Amino acid sequence: MGKQIALVGNAKSLFSKHQGSEIDSKEVVCRINAGCEIIDSEHQGIRTDLGFLSPPNIFKSICESNPSFTIIHATSLQREEPYNIGFECIPKELNDEMYLKLKVRRPSTGIFVLNYLLSFKPSKIYCFGFDFKKTPNAFDNNTKKSPHNFDLEEAYFKKLEEDGLIDLL
Repeated sequence: MGKQIALVGNAKSLFSKHQGSEIDSKEVVCRINAGCEIIDSEHQGIRTDLGFLSPPNIFKSICESNPSFTIIHATSLQREEPYNIGFECIPKELNDEMYLKLKVRRPSTGIFVLNYLLSFKPSKIYCFGFDFKKTPNAFDNNTKKSPHNFDLEEAYFKKLEEDGLIDLL
């Protein structure tokens, strides 16, 4: 039987749910981008086993803090830039799957990470802090239009939940 995984997203709604203890109770705790920085353990928990990072500015700030967790580059671009050197990447073929499944121009980091984690056949992935832009990103004030299609991504997450592979919490 696979492990129970907590996948912690970046929605502001995460900070109203008091799920820190539940997040930390899972066998593996994964966080995405700026969510790797713990600012409120009551809501976010304190553990991080894997940090999935995509934008260059996130890499710089997280890496300079000398994290105690493993960093994996989660990008659709598979580019060779200085921040990518020396980091494991989500395999390009897994990311390519998401382009085909969703038929979108640019899937989000969250959905790339979810697909990667599913490839390990966990017993279940518990998704915290995913509300598909119903609330803003908790870690930045970026208000520009997103290149992602969160309606399609939400439908994909809900299908996986119906299939018993994930729980959206």
